[in-house]
Amino acid sequence: MQSATETDFDQAYLSTQITAHEDAVALFDAFAKSGNAGALKTFAQRTLGTLRMHNVRVHDMTDEK
Repeated sequence: MQSATETDFDQAYLSTQITAHEDAVALFDAFAKSGNAGALKTFAQRTLGTLRMHNVRVHDMTDEK
């Protein structure tokens, strides 16, 4: 990464962010649907929309759509 151009570094960073956001959405979605009732499930359900919005925005920042 140290020898990467600024553009290459940015794309590598954004690619990592895309993966992280997609993983987070999948985890929160699964728990919101089938997790045990309680505070964690409620948190997952309430947070899922924000995570999805962030995922869309990070996709919009790169060519990976």
